Amino acid sequence: MPSSSKLPKPTPQEARLAELEIRNRFAEQGVGAPARGAGRLSARERIALLLDEGSFVETGKLVTHRAVEFGMQEMRVPGDGCITGHGKVQGRVVFVFAQDASVFGGTLSEANAAKIVATMNRAMSVGAPIIGLYDSQGIRIEDGISALAGMQEVLLSGAKASGVVPQIAVLLGPATEGTLLAASIADFIVARDYVTENVSDVAHLFAADDEACIRTVRELLGFLPSSYRDVPPMSAYAGQDADVPEIADEPYDMVDAISKIVDKGYLLQVQEHHARNLIVGFARMEGRTVGIVANQPLYLDGALDGDAAAKGARFVRLCDAFNVPILTFEDAPGFLPGTIQHSAKLLCAYAEATVPKLTVVMRRAYGAASCVMGAKAGLSLAWPSAEITVMAPEDAVDVIHRREFEEHLKHAQAMWPQGMAFSEEKKSELLTRLREEKIAVFRERFAHPYNAAERAYVDAVIYPNETRRRLIDGLDMLARKHLQRSGKKHERD
Repeated sequence: MPSSSKLPKPTPQEARLAELEIRNRFAEQGVGAPARGAGRLSARERIALLLDEGSFVETGKLVTHRAVEFGMQEMRVPGDGCITGHGKVQGRVVFVFAQDASVFGGTLSEANAAKIVATMNRAMSVGAPIIGLYDSQGIRIEDGISALAGMQEVLLSGAKASGVVPQIAVLLGPATEGTLLAASIADFIVARDYVTENVSDVAHLFAADDEACIRTVRELLGFLPSSYRDVPPMSAYAGQDADVPEIADEPYDMVDAISKIVDKGYLLQVQEHHARNLIVGFARMEGRTVGIVANQPLYLDGALDGDAAAKGARFVRLCDAFNVPILTFEDAPGFLPGTIQHSAKLLCAYAEATVPKLTVVMRRAYGAASCVMGAKAGLSLAWPSAEITVMAPEDAVDVIHRREFEEHLKHAQAMWPQGMAFSEEKKSELLTRLREEKIAVFRERFAHPYNAAERAYVDAVIYPNETRRRLIDGLDMLARKHLQRSGKKHERD
């Protein structure tokens, strides 16, 4: 066996290749042990789980920081705590960056911020989604103001990408101020359950652990196009009309009703635990992605408030940005006191949306609330159970017949046998009986859906079990719809 002194000296080319191998291995293993815990993966494991097998192409792998203070010149790690690149999800190109908590705590530096910005710019130039896997202790203090400038560039790039390509932020570590700010620019935030204390009103979807979060991201991408120039991918599905029961007067779960109409009975709710009186989310109709907006009678009776209006407006604008038709299922009794001004946001979002909009009035469409919930859409349908009127029948009767009620009580009191007390209980009984009679008459004459159909306020009154078919036909009809946006500079929130 030859001694080491007699081993052939590597050629310059072999030496360069060996150096590249060493640097690549160093970049891939990071420094120290990856942050572990129940359900926690390393940054590279997360990317591998997110992307189709073997599709990841890393960029900026050998980037290092340029800080020299606090001994940082002796601590340089290729990649600098952030992995960037592109790959495929279900065969579609996506761009990804993942903060590596095993390197400087995944903190944001000037160098790795530049990597993130470059990744975002490439995504915008080719028209592909951006997924950010956040696991960071915040801005790197040792980098000083340079890191802060890098954060600013990341935020500006995210803002520029808004409405151009879908952006999904995944919170897998500490929810620091900078992390939340950057993530909030994204279209969707997916978060692990353990960070809910900080992000309960910010995150759109929650999952139990890293793997569940990443599965949610892959599912969400299936509902979205690659960019604003594209339409969402179709999913093969052959279904049939389901038996949809007509809505009764008592509260019901709107999700159950929607599940009878959409493909496979499946609705991916967005911000399910925030403003629960309004449902928003994605579903499919004969394989086509649709956005769902619906009142939820189980919470606040489905009445609108400021949080629900903001939630709905943001979702409607997102659907409009990415060419997702909007289906609205309406059961709107009104507004909570003091919140009507916030509902203008939702009204404006519907009015400015140019995608196909279809509305089904299932029960109540009362007054201004009905105007906010997608009224006079591209196709407006109503069930026989619908009540479409300027005011809830109970309130309308109280206004219209107020004097009659007063006169009725006066007359009843005058005719009451002498010596017998005309008690408050008796007054209430008489008034309730008369009021119920008037309400029944008002409902029969003014609140049924046929008045609205006769005046073309709705396009048709349909049987509940034909809702799915009518909506699919409407989507086919409106697929060629093309509206040009107005030339105004911006839209008012």
